[in-house]
Amino acid sequence: MENNQLDHAGGEETGTRSGIPVWIWVLAGILIGGLFATAGFLIFTSDGPSASGVAKRASEVVFEHPGQGFSLTYPKGWKRLNKGELANYEGAFSFGIKHEKPSALIGVRVQKLDAEGAELKEVSRALDRTMPDRFDDFTKIGEEMLTLSSGGDALIYDYTFLADRDTRIREQLLIVPTVEKVYYVTAWAEAKSFTRVLKDVDRITRSFSTE
Repeated sequence: MENNQLDHAGGEETGTRSGIPVWIWVLAGILIGGLFATAGFLIFTSDGPSASGVAKRASEVVFEHPGQGFSLTYPKGWKRLNKGELANYEGAFSFGIKHEKPSALIGVRVQKLDAEGAELKEVSRALDRTMPDRFDDFTKIGEEMLTLSSGGDALIYDYTFLADRDTRIREQLLIVPTVEKVYYVTAWAEAKSFTRVLKDVDRITRSFSTE
């Protein structure tokens, strides 16, 4: 078993509630991360609740980030982004992996925020209202409420939009609110090829765990 650990706190955004509804902070984190993610992805592009938690296979890598309190597993066919590649996102992400053929990316963004008790249905409704104004030709595919293996609730929000070069991108976003942080795990690929990595994306998403 290969274990990767990262001790520093890169890719973390701080925030406070300050009397403002939690979903507004969550929405801001999603939109900021989405802008960086889409730009970075195009650099690499070449052409009721259910239970989560996935048992690791021999062909998978376990990644742990003690400093930010999360872990996940991913297939060895995906390659971890190095510091130089992460720099394309200007510090927005603390961890990322990429798939070559077809081109795909998964990034983890961390927002320091007390989001315990955040209403994920309210976050979803806010995304429904806001995303069409933020992304060209936005189309929602669906959503799903999850219970992570670590016990927390999470939301998967799935959608497509038009990026630069008239490339249609599909993003699948996992939102995980906790007592001290909100985690965003986002998968990107061209919409026409997303189904080819969907099984991997699903396993990676459902393996995500917080301390």
